[in-house]
Amino acid sequence: LVLTRRLTRPLSDLARAVVAIGDGRYEAAPLARGPDEVRHLARALQEMSDQLARREERIAALAYADALTGLPNRNGFVRLVADAVERRRGEAIVVLVMDVDRFGQINNALGMGAADAMLRGLADVLRAAARPGMSLARIGGDEFAVLSVGLALDEVLAWSTDFEQQLRSKDLLQHRGAEVSVTAGLAGCT
Repeated sequence: LVLTRRLTRPLSDLARAVVAIGDGRYEAAPLARGPDEVRHLARALQEMSDQLARREERIAALAYADALTGLPNRNGFVRLVADAVERRRGEAIVVLVMDVDRFGQINNALGMGAADAMLRGLADVLRAAARPGMSLARIGGDEFAVLSVGLALDEVLAWSTDFEQQLRSKDLLQHRGAEVSVTAGLAGCT
């Protein structure tokens, strides 16, 4: 009877941990107790649980982030907007969407490597120009978006003009004689 309890309790704990891990609760792996074989199994289960948690984090990062720029992608931006609308307490919410002018021509003339470098550079300029309360995203091949919470529509419009000037002053195409410009549209609610 004592041997049965020494074995069944730890195995029952392991069984509960397996169910919890199956539900995505990775912190639920049991303490390693009981006979050596059960402790070994508990350690292996903990390692598997840790690996699954790390994989889920990587998958989530891929699902909501743009691999080229590190900015949120379209899915991530939709989440940001939904969260902003849900938390809104009377402050203005403005969405600005911009498209890189002549991107197809740049890509065709200079190649994908140069076009990718230009997109990364544009993302860097956006990051440097962003104000508090702004969230940035790359929502398509050559489309970027800015979510602003707390700035009025005219403030975001003024910011976009400043951003375009900053963008023109950067040589994102590395002396290849072409200027990078964007066309933008914005909408907001106050």
